[in-house]
Amino acid sequence: MDKRNMPIGVFDSGIGGITVLKELKRVLPNENYIYLGDLKNSPYGEKTGDQVFEFTKNNINFLISKNVKLIVFACNTASSYRVEELRDMFDVPIITIIESAINTIDIDDKKILLAATKATVNSHSYNKKMQERNIKSEIYSQACSELVPHIEAGDLSQEETQHLVDSYIKKYRDKEIDFLLLGCTHYPIWRQYFSNAIGEKTKIIDPAIQIAQDVKALLENEQLSNVENTSDTAFYVTADLEKFHKNINLLLGDISKEKIKLVHLK
Repeated sequence: MDKRNMPIGVFDSGIGGITVLKELKRVLPNENYIYLGDLKNSPYGEKTGDQVFEFTKNNINFLISKNVKLIVFACNTASSYRVEELRDMFDVPIITIIESAINTIDIDDKKILLAATKATVNSHSYNKKMQERNIKSEIYSQACSELVPHIEAGDLSQEETQHLVDSYIKKYRDKEIDFLLLGCTHYPIWRQYFSNAIGEKTKIIDPAIQIAQDVKALLENEQLSNVENTSDTAFYVTADLEKFHKNINLLLGDISKEKIKLVHLK
């Protein structure tokens, strides 16, 4: 098989990574994609680093078995733990959402609020990457532990959703935050609620926009861009196929249930 025509693998613990897939498909409409949602182990943000590392290894092994040409970590929590070790273990290019997010905020003397899962905040992965880049901005980190389960379930009214987001974010309004970084790929689904909570003077950053550009650059640099004008997307989940189908139809439009397969990973 011509490697250029092989699919791009994308994974997340649930539907959050669909926000990344949607942007990838917009920027790279001719590529083929395989999306893996590990709903069985969701949410990753409440797991230990070692657990997340094992889940991520299993996800990579599955995507490699589908002959992907590169893998996108569309999950901030998975992007927070031992990524370089994984790159050494697997012979496939890996692009992570955190590295792309850092590309977006590579500026000095700003105030940044990171909204993320508990595991991402506890890993200090954003702070470490900023130090590596010598970015001299002030970063506040806020774990928003209750958000992902409710985003996946879709069980809150608009008023309840705003109240929940406010409980995490509104207290930062008086700190004159320049950028609110959505450090979980689920959070752009509730982008307007975050904007309402922090105020209109703060710019919202969705790293999905940057990661699509980073994938495009890698494909062009490695001469891996698809040479055919046909594209296809296959979906795999480790649990809750019906719920996943309902949610992605809200995010991507009419996706046939036949496009989604249930898989059992180690």
